[in-house]
Amino acid sequence: MGQSGYLTLVNSTDTAWRKTYQHSYQMNIWDFPNVIAAQTSISVYIEWNQHFFNDSSDDAGEVVYSLEGTSDFFEIQASATSGFDIKVYFANLKIYSNQNEALFSLGWQRKGYVSFILSGMQGKYSSTNLNGSSWMQDNISILGTKELSEICMLGARHAGMNVRTSNTFGASDCNVITQTRNIREQLQLGVRYLDIQPVLRNGDFFTGNYHKIEAISMWRGATGQSIDHVIEDVNTFIAVRKELVIIKLSNSLHTYTDNGNYRAFNKSEWNSLLKKMSGINYLYCSLPTIDLAVKTVHDFISERPAVFILVEGVNNLGSFDGKGFFKESCFNMYKKQSNTNNTLKMAIDQLQSMRAYKDEYFLLSWIVKQNAVQAAMCFLEVASGIKKLANKANQQLPNLMYSKITHSTFPNMIILDNILTSEAAAFAMAINWKIHTVKKTNDTFNNVEKITN
Repeated sequence: MGQSGYLTLVNSTDTAWRKTYQHSYQMNIWDFPNVIAAQTSISVYIEWNQHFFNDSSDDAGEVVYSLEGTSDFFEIQASATSGFDIKVYFANLKIYSNQNEALFSLGWQRKGYVSFILSGMQGKYSSTNLNGSSWMQDNISILGTKELSEICMLGARHAGMNVRTSNTFGASDCNVITQTRNIREQLQLGVRYLDIQPVLRNGDFFTGNYHKIEAISMWRGATGQSIDHVIEDVNTFIAVRKELVIIKLSNSLHTYTDNGNYRAFNKSEWNSLLKKMSGINYLYCSLPTIDLAVKTVHDFISERPAVFILVEGVNNLGSFDGKGFFKESCFNMYKKQSNTNNTLKMAIDQLQSMRAYKDEYFLLSWIVKQNAVQAAMCFLEVASGIKKLANKANQQLPNLMYSKITHSTFPNMIILDNILTSEAAAFAMAINWKIHTVKKTNDTFNNVEKITN
């Protein structure tokens, strides 16, 4: 026996992959399918050999796939010389929109999942390691004429909560911190939707993550990056990248009121926040009644970057209306977080919602929620924190989601906790390729998986 886990292979190209070579040394299980059809995915079980009489550092495996109808091929490698690792060698593949790495490590997750994603068509392939800083412009040929309601993007929940700058009693990193990267780094990894809870504390505006524990009528939460830092991070990013950034402000909270009770912002406080955020460059201006979801990617970023800010729960934006700031009615979306700490239950719930609301702009909330015990006890490291739960859920996103995507049923936004790499953006781009391209006619294979553990 030995360590085991899964490699999810996502073929979001227009042609089948055919296995041309497979070899392993000392691996217990290294067996790959002969064909992976275009626009399908499969998870392959892998088991290393850790027998007492073997040197597990000698474990190794290779499998080569060629892309049908082309001379292109790539190799998947297993290596244990410096710890268990799965790598991809791109061989003669011309990867468009990646970080120019011929050999790329996918890592290894014991009893978990790692993924290899390949999207596009010959001469325009993108992969797991796509350049998250410029993925919209890099794929403008497929995305440019599409409305926002016709594409998939990546979002970060509580985007500014990579640090804890102040907190209430009972709040610790494990139950309030949702991200590891700051907002600039998230944008560089491909995030294009920043979910922010604005908080006013001691006269300054911050991002936050607060919720009220109704059973004891007490607030628990913390502030994260300041709004000044958010503005700086966004401006630094769009100064060199002609990309679209969407910011959502919701669930505002004033934590230092005269009577000690937390409350939502009043009109004056909202005006102060919006005035401050007017310091973001390249704000997109339009009629206050516009339907932003039917605007095309070209409408926003054909000549320069663009940022628009959605304000939830405010009926009158006054002089800010349409000047980069829009009421939530200008970008109606269906969103509902699943109230479970189980990845599979969350996935089933979200997929059911996606099918039920496929005619609406749909936000897939790929969030596993702590239960009350986990939130209260995680600081003792006897229960899972937010980021640990997110890591487990995020690694299963390609495995559980890709086969459920169709040309008419797909998420417009995938929102995650703890975005660490550009893989999630690569997956969003794989969805875009699947829903907007046609498989080559000689590909007659079908591989639709059921959700499993």
